[in-house]
Amino acid sequence: MKTLNSQNRLAIEKIVQHQIKILGVQIATYKANKIEGLQVNEKGKIIKLDGDSTKILQQLVHQYARLSGLVFKSVMKPILAKYPDLPIYID
Repeated sequence: MKTLNSQNRLAIEKIVQHQIKILGVQIATYKANKIEGLQVNEKGKIIKLDGDSTKILQQLVHQYARLSGLVFKSVMKPILAKYPDLPIYID
């Protein structure tokens, strides 16, 4: 069984990579890199993850949700469903 931190890392990368396809690399990575403790490269891979990975994942979800609203929420629910142990919610 994967640890919560490793599940968070996988979810963060999958979400950023998906947003790169939708928003483009510049916007998607800019929004992700604005989150304190998170740095991703142009392929959506984590370069740095410092701090509470669950909190960072939740901030990432909110960041993209604010940007693209309902479209993001409907697309992200199936991705996050793959990680049922994560305490991440989409309002």
